Amino acid sequence: MRFSYTEAQVRNSTVFLFLLISFHKKYKYLSFLLFFIAPFGFLLFSYEHGYLKLFLFLLFFFSITHSFPVARLRKRHGVLKRKLGERAGTTTVKGVIMDRAKQQNRSLTHTQMKSAVEKIVLSLFTQNEKKELTRFSEAYRLAGKTLFKLPNNLLGLKLETSYGGQYGQSYFVVIEYDSKQSLLKVKNTSLPYFIPTKRIEEQFLNKNVKTFSYYLSKYVNAYVSRQQQFFWLKDNGLEPECTESFDYAKITLTHNRKVLSILMIYDDISQSLPTRVTVTEEENKKKRYKTFENALMERPIPEVWPLFIH
Repeated sequence: MRFSYTEAQVRNSTVFLFLLISFHKKYKYLSFLLFFIAPFGFLLFSYEHGYLKLFLFLLFFFSITHSFPVARLRKRHGVLKRKLGERAGTTTVKGVIMDRAKQQNRSLTHTQMKSAVEKIVLSLFTQNEKKELTRFSEAYRLAGKTLFKLPNNLLGLKLETSYGGQYGQSYFVVIEYDSKQSLLKVKNTSLPYFIPTKRIEEQFLNKNVKTFSYYLSKYVNAYVSRQQQFFWLKDNGLEPECTESFDYAKITLTHNRKVLSILMIYDDISQSLPTRVTVTEEENKKKRYKTFENALMERPIPEVWPLFIH
């Protein structure tokens, strides 16, 4: 039986379609069925029935549209298979224990195995907790504050001070929990008495410990900064008259053969710079040195002092 060119082309396409479907594991039974029907299809093609051609076209379209999801499924199958292989190659805690027991020619009961696994897991958690506490402590130390646990359910707060890029004296605050009032309270502290610890405690301790430590650190660092500035004056041969908190100071010095009197007042002791400064001559109190006054209110004493010696 002779076929026209167009019919032969369609026939070949149909055979290709059957082969394509046969590669689909999901449709393997359908492909076998189509191969049995194929000879009858070829005979019918000679009569150029349009409905059969439409059927084969739809069948071809069905095969093509399903080839892409199958490809994706096969790709996912490969990924899952690789992951499964990697997981099978990993070492488990139980596997390590069994290997060691075999090396020592020992056999472990179920209870012994469970106990050994629990000990190893607990050890791992303990090591991880220590690492986290170390990181936590280091992070707070960089900020000048360190929180740490104390016996009897107490919490310690270490406040580190610095001046001129160097660490100074450290101060400590011990915090306790009052179970009757369900509140945190400051039990003890090495902070100077003039720092308003009680006020800061009432405002921030039970709201935000971080804010509480921030303000304490701010006050204590400002105190150390003022202290070190006046100590610097003593190291340079002057004798400033200061209060214990260094919130008031009087300095006498000679400038261009004139004796100057410097009065520095710190109304806000959370700051390291004075809020009020007067620089006058001893012999003429009405004459003020505004340039010196403004400079002392804007910059630390060691930075301003060259103005007085030139």
